[in-house]
Amino acid sequence: MSHPLSEPAESAPAGGSGDRPPPAAAPAGFQPGTAATGHPDRGRRPGFLRASAWLWVGSSAAGALGLAAAFVNYDAVRGRVTDAALAADPALDAGVLDTGVTATLSAILGGTGVLIVVAVLSLVLVLRRTPACAGFSRSRAC
Repeated sequence: MSHPLSEPAESAPAGGSGDRPPPAAAPAGFQPGTAATGHPDRGRRPGFLRASAWLWVGSSAAGALGLAAAFVNYDAVRGRVTDAALAADPALDAGVLDTGVTATLSAILGGTGVLIVVAVLSLVLVLRRTPACAGFSRSRAC
């Protein structure tokens, strides 16, 4: 800090901080995000993003296949869960057993379904071309 009675320092030029030159003007016809194709945000995505997207698609497909198999074999799955519950506590009341098995299967199958939907929606958001749309934006740019 300078002394209050000293001469004031030279002022910076208008519009600048004095330390850095003003930014250069963009060339005519330049649009940020324009790739070699000439379309905004249409460039090739990085390899790690493409690989990640394929892994997400594969895991979502495997989860959906497993969920479909559980629903197709619902009676067999329900029987195995019931047998496991009876093996753990043979004195269970039939009503309690039925409610417990139903709650268990609903939580497992419903939770798996929700996770698959969340994974697919996340994939769609990641692969969107415009970053402004990533937060469920309702702007016209999306």
